[in-house]
This record gives sequence, C-alpha cells and structure tokens, in this order.
Amino acid sequence: MLSAAPQFLNQAQPTKEFPLPTMGHTRFYFMTFDGIFTTEAIEEDFGEHRVPLSPVFYKAQEVITQARLADEKVQASVASMLHAATTGDIEGLRALLAAGSSIDVADPTGLTSLMASSYAGKTQTVKYILDAGAKIDATDNCGYTALMFACNSGQTACAELLIEKGAAINQGDKDSSTPIMFAAQHAHNDIVRLLLAHGADPEFKGKHGLSALGLARQNGHTNTEHILTNRR
Repeated sequence: MLSAAPQFLNQAQPTKEFPLPTMGHTRFYFMTFDGIFTTEAIEEDFGEHRVPLSPVFYKAQEVITQARLADEKVQASVASMLHAATTGDIEGLRALLAAGSSIDVADPTGLTSLMASSYAGKTQTVKYILDAGAKIDATDNCGYTALMFACNSGQTACAELLIEKGAAINQGDKDSSTPIMFAAQHAHNDIVRLLLAHGADPEFKGKHGLSALGLARQNGHTNTEHILTNRR
C-alpha cells in the first residue's frame, strides 16, 4: 500500500484539517515530508475502478483483511491459553508459548492465564506461569489481580504461592477492594489468616464503605469476624 501510494499524490490536495469522510465515501490522507495531502471519492467509484486511486483502495482492503486475520489468530491464541490455564494443562501452555504466544495475553475483559489458573486452583500451573515470567500483579478491567481471584474462590494453596512470589497484599481493585475483602466476604478463613499473617489490613475501607471486617459482618460470617477482630 505504501509503495503504491506515491504515484497517486498528484490526485490529492494539501490539508491541515482531518475530517472523517462523508457517508458512503472513502478518504485517504498521505503523510509526506512536504506535508499532509488528502483526497476523497465515493466508495463505489473506488471499487469499480472509476477513480485513479482505486489501486490504493484495494491495497488498503488487503491491509484491513490481514489485520483482521492477525487479530483472529491472537484471539484464538488467547482462548487456548485461558483454557489450558483453567484446566491445568501445562503442556498445552508450554506448546503455546513455544509457538509465540505471550504469557500475559488477555481476553477482552483483561483476564490472563495467571488469573484463570489462580481462580481454578491449579497451583502447579500458577507456578509454571509465574516461572514463565507472568506479571504477578497484572489487573483485569475491574482491577482484579490473580491474588484477588484466588481469594475470591477460596484457593488457599494458590493464594499462598502468589504471596510467596511477591503478590501485593493490600492492592485494591477499582472499588479499592483488597484481597482480604474478597476472602472475608466468602468466609475463606484459611486465606483470611494467611493474609493477616502477611500484613493485610482488615480495617481498610473500600469505596463501597466497607472493610474486610464489615463485609464479614454484613454476610453473617461470625467466625471470619472473630478471626479479623483477634487478628489470628
């Protein structure tokens, strides 16, 4: 596309404004050492070769097609990574990484393989993913970390491993909810004790106005409330 474009510059006009094309039209902008040039025509005329710039139009369509194919490949890779992480398929993860996938790829919600395996309680898979260089405190679109996922689903071994590897104990999500809040809300008491032992703050309040202690009390988790009150 770039190699074809210069021969059509004489069809374009210099511009310092960059509006979108009108409905049913296609507009090209050419960035050159002599400034920016533009031209616009009815899209159907490009498609029917009724304007000189049609070859560039078709090259642009090829670029768009290849970009879509590349994106589909990436999305398929992400789906495979998350499936392998959730099911504990370390060999599958190893094969995907060898094929060029990134250990930190995420789906549209920001979910990574580390988060998925932590939530599913696949401790050995979590270890493999961390050893492969995953960002331990990466967040999804809600601000959840892998440790929050483990705490939310009651996966004590995964939470312990993540903490051992340096996961942030008091990091908050977009509502300022911390890992201990997730554990306390669901009465995952072993995790509550684990987090307290590593310096988690049971009294810090999120944007919702509740602390881990408040969440335990709100949900009627008497034992959790007792653990948080006595810090043991």
